[in-house]
Amino acid sequence: MRKILIFLFLVLIGAESASGCWKNWEIKRDKIVSSALKGNKLNDPETRGLVIFLPPGYKNLPRQNLDSSLTLGNKTSKKYYPTIYFLHGFEENQETYLKILGEKNVINFLGWLSFLGDLKETIIVIPDASNKYKGSWYTNSDVGDYEDYLKEVIEFIDKNYRTIPREECRSIFGFSMGGYGALMLSMKTELFSKVAALSAPLDFQVIRETIALRVIGENPGKIKEPQGADTFTRIIYAMSTVFSSNETPPYFCDFYFEYPTGEIKKDVWDKWEEKNPANLIEKYKSRLNKLKIYIDNAVNDELGLFPAVESFHQKLLELGIVHQYKVFKSPHGREGENISQQVLKRFVEAIKFLSKE
Repeated sequence: MRKILIFLFLVLIGAESASGCWKNWEIKRDKIVSSALKGNKLNDPETRGLVIFLPPGYKNLPRQNLDSSLTLGNKTSKKYYPTIYFLHGFEENQETYLKILGEKNVINFLGWLSFLGDLKETIIVIPDASNKYKGSWYTNSDVGDYEDYLKEVIEFIDKNYRTIPREECRSIFGFSMGGYGALMLSMKTELFSKVAALSAPLDFQVIRETIALRVIGENPGKIKEPQGADTFTRIIYAMSTVFSSNETPPYFCDFYFEYPTGEIKKDVWDKWEEKNPANLIEKYKSRLNKLKIYIDNAVNDELGLFPAVESFHQKLLELGIVHQYKVFKSPHGREGENISQQVLKRFVEAIKFLSKE
């Protein structure tokens, strides 16, 4: 808490004066043309933006002096960098937190963490995984192969930036939808050594009825179209196009419950269960045992995800899978254009975890 207050104080006294306390990070924007997203049903763009944070001194190193020891297996070379990938949440994109906090404040935030020793020299990457319904869930589906897209992003970054292209030098974390994507990708592949999931829906079964009832409550009379609908209605459209898609335009999805009764459609729900992280723990147990895992939960989660995260945590415990689990007195995440002190603290804790040797 003290560190958060120090950072907020530095923001208040001004980004320019605060930046004199540490070396500055650099923000770079890049683009990738994705084969995985080409020709998707929603006609979402295949060209996607990336926000990349380069550590202090990255640009100042002459390329002709790069240490060739990387190819000889020396992962300790300071001229190449580990990477952290951050996956944004629902109704966000790669620019969201820069717009809310301000670019100079984000740069100061990273510089402050480095100054305190909580963030090592690292390349941080935020890819855009938004779609027409504001949430791809970082999943391969009929409306876009976003898991494959993330793999393309990693390949692109390793090719074009001075990364250490190894599993042990890559970490990934995400918030909400992004936490879901980070956990799923890290346990299904050998791309990352560490993962952090913040306020992520990690057990669909536990929140199945809650989501259905909230959607029904938002829609007396009939289900609204996604544009202009309330929160849970927008969420159910986005998740359904990914987890229970169909061939019927314009929405290409089936809801897993009947409207207005809320009765569960078993054939549709079974499709969701195939992508439910809690159901995949045993299948990927050996992989999860190799990962360093951090999960956080929010007591005051207004979306009602607390029991879903808690359930996943308990299932990891039952199978003896080592992980770090923290519970915060915090809302789910950002509230509109505001990010609370509690949420900032959670980001700090996740970054500290990923930066540990």
